[in-house]
Amino acid sequence: MAPPKPSPQRTHDPDVVVDIRWRDAVFYLVLHNIAPHCVHDVRVAFRPKIMGMGGRVDISGLPIWDDLAILPPGREIEVAVDRDGTFFLHNPEGPVGVSVRYALGDGTALRGFQTINFGAYREFPDLRIT
Repeated sequence: MAPPKPSPQRTHDPDVVVDIRWRDAVFYLVLHNIAPHCVHDVRVAFRPKIMGMGGRVDISGLPIWDDLAILPPGREIEVAVDRDGTFFLHNPEGPVGVSVRYALGDGTALRGFQTINFGAYREFPDLRIT
């Protein structure tokens, strides 16, 4: 008798990712729907928290991360964090865990986890001409 075949499992690549953008010596967090469909009820949590604007603002605690009703396909939301020269005075250099929860149009709830690392940009050459 042949062994039973494993039941098929649905695999799902992330539809929503958070990335670091570094432009003109400023760090940004970018929430991006990379899927070809809308996602709903997007919630993002960071651990440890991310402080910005010279250490005065808890960027990870901004309302945009708590309950974004809809994020259309291909849409990016860019949040300014801090200048690269002051960011590391108020934040650890190690990786930051990012938990992203969202729902598909049919109500299927999904969750993803990723890490981002601002430390990778430390001592990054800046070729701006002043």
